[in-house]
Amino acid sequence: MSTSANKKLIQDIFAASANPDPAVRDRALFAASLADDAKWVVTRPVFLVAHFRGKGGDHE
Repeated sequence: MSTSANKKLIQDIFAASANPDPAVRDRALFAASLADDAKWVVTRPVFLVAHFRGKGGDHE
């Protein structure tokens, strides 16, 4: 993926998931864009600190 295509994808993901109206908010693009072996860490709020892996967000 080119740099400009990657930048556009990230902008689209943030725009879709940042809408304050829950009826319009769409987080599916984020999940669909992850690689199968993606790994991310949630650090805030403290009670949600966790590690997740893959598109399904399996908790480690």
